[in-house]
Amino acid sequence: MWRMLMLAGMVLLASCDDRSNPAHEPPTHAPHIDAGQPDYIYNGCAAQDGPLCPRSQTVFCALDLIRKDDDGVCAADEDCTLVELKHDCVGLCGPLAVADENREEIQERLQGELSRYCTLGTCQEAGCDAGTTTWVPVCHISFCERMPADAGAPDASAAQGGDW
Repeated sequence: MWRMLMLAGMVLLASCDDRSNPAHEPPTHAPHIDAGQPDYIYNGCAAQDGPLCPRSQTVFCALDLIRKDDDGVCAADEDCTLVELKHDCVGLCGPLAVADENREEIQERLQGELSRYCTLGTCQEAGCDAGTTTWVPVCHISFCERMPADAGAPDASAAQGGDW
């Protein structure tokens, strides 16, 4: 009986071993190019790599924190605007929504942080293909966000200043 229990336990453990099942292998990505970006850090953000470049997820976190700091609060959709950033090393998809009142300051801080990351190395991620998406800025839970103009707005006039 003891041998049967041991055998059953060993079979059970072997069937639970993820290493023996290729379906549980971690996804493989193209190797990161050590181009200096692995040194990039931003206070409040985890050191996370993107699919192609080291720490590209960290820079996205940094941009989000900058957008949402004390200068980036809103009370209504009209308090928000969209800003374009020059980016040649990360795959940003469209403009970012920021508080209109401090747009220039926030855009300068965003561009500065993005440039700091990009100057650390030569790794580049392609931008996304958003097609013909038209973005509108909205105030959502006191922070400016962007959403596609046709994402649930009842009519075109509401899309430019409509509710979330």
